[in-house]
Amino acid sequence: QLRASPLPEKSRGLLTAQAYFGLNEYPKAITSLSSVSERFPYDIDILSALFEAYRLNGQGTQAIETLEKAYRINPKRSDIARSLAVMLATNKTPGGSVPWERISSIIDGIEAPTADFKKLFYAFLLVTRGEKQLLSQALNLLGELTISSDRIVAGDALRLSMAIHRQAWEEATQEKRN
Repeated sequence: QLRASPLPEKSRGLLTAQAYFGLNEYPKAITSLSSVSERFPYDIDILSALFEAYRLNGQGTQAIETLEKAYRINPKRSDIARSLAVMLATNKTPGGSVPWERISSIIDGIEAPTADFKKLFYAFLLVTRGEKQLLSQALNLLGELTISSDRIVAGDALRLSMAIHRQAWEEATQEKRN
């Protein structure tokens, strides 16, 4: 029915993809969005939907490539920049290397209410990796942020720090039981 619709091609493509998302048919959403993307290669909405389809289908590398393209088109789109930073930080790559300098430059370009908000986001990305060295680095950064003049950031930093400590405490008591 959508093919015969008088809607513009871009809208039809996005609606078709949304229908496939609803059915958990991510490969079909990818096929549909890829086709529309060929006709509208610089459309951020299409690229964003294509990224989501790749991500949901477990295709992290393609998801990152799609976000990189969208980011090159419009680096000021904070949703794209944040998603790209998260994907770069969490994607398991061969060798396990994380491009932290690239992530920092992306975060620096994000429009945020305060510089402390950017630091909090960076700490969050460190935490998402779950590696002990990075958790220690995140805790140091979060400690600095708990005295931020931005009360929201200070509160979030304190809560995230407490969650990390709680997790460590639970792991330690679990090990003791075993």
